[in-house]
Parts: sequence; C-alpha cells; structure tokens
Amino acid sequence: MPNASSARVSKVEKDNIHYRLKDDEGKITEHVLPAGLIVWSTGVTLNAITQKVKDQLPTVQKNRNALETDSHLRVLGSPLGDVYAVGDCSTVQNNLTEHIIEFLKTADVAKGNDPEETDLTFQEWRKVAQTIRRRFPQAANHLKRLDNMFYENDRDHSGTVSLYLSDYRDT
Repeated sequence: MPNASSARVSKVEKDNIHYRLKDDEGKITEHVLPAGLIVWSTGVTLNAITQKVKDQLPTVQKNRNALETDSHLRVLGSPLGDVYAVGDCSTVQNNLTEHIIEFLKTADVAKGNDPEETDLTFQEWRKVAQTIRRRFPQAANHLKRLDNMFYENDRDHSGTVSLYLSDYRDT
C-alpha cells in the first residue's frame, strides 16, 4: 500500500480508484485500488458520513479533523481490511520515534553492540536513515532534523555521537 502523501488519485470509477504513485527517484507508476463504496471528502472538517464513521469508533478515533488509518490506509478500529480512508478525510498514524529506535537497535545488534547504548558515526546514521526513508518516505523532514541533532551532539567533531535510546522513548 502506498504512502498516502505520495499517491495522487487520477481517476475514480464505480468499483475502482486509480492513482499514481511517485517513488524516491521520481518514477511514477499507475495503480488500481478496488473498492465497494467510495466516499470522496475534501476540506478541513469532517463531512457527515466521515463523522458517522468516526463516531462509531470513539475509543480509537481521536483526531478531530480526519479518520486515523494505519500505513495501509485501513481505518483504525474498524474490522481489518473492511474500511479504508484516503485523501483529506484521513491521516496516517505512525509512531515514527519507535520505528527509528528499532532501526537503530537493529543496526547495533548487527554490529554486536548493546542496543540500548549506541555509538554511531555519521555514515552509519545515514545508512540507517536511508533504510527509514525507504520504509517511511513521509519521515524525510524528521530525518533532516535528526541530521542536525547529530551535528549538534557531536561536540568533539569526531563524527561520532553516543545515544542512549531509552532517553528517546515516549517522545
């Protein structure tokens, strides 16, 4: 399933949504998503049908302006694979911090290091960042901020920083 921010609807038919997806290299591919019911919503507030869906899932749907979906655009709280939301009526929920921490831990374990306390060179960080960006293209701006944090924390200008990943949980 595409990253919602890189997919553009190109055509809507009775039973299908056609969309174009742009990859990191700028290549555009065409896709078709079969659908039983298509509701198109634009604007900054929920329309009546979107609000009804949200009201049916009050313990899960907390966003005031959009239906929350997983990375596969499935509406959180609905039966898995039964309800999808795309476009202005939806927002993709991702705990990006947890994913970044897991990528860093995986890189540490692969090097035989303690996954809770890590020393990273900038080149090692960039390799991890490339992996994260492939998995979460929407993280590009966050990764740029993390690049800046790397430079700020490299006080001795050695190209290496020490991170204590437990400091970054629940942020």
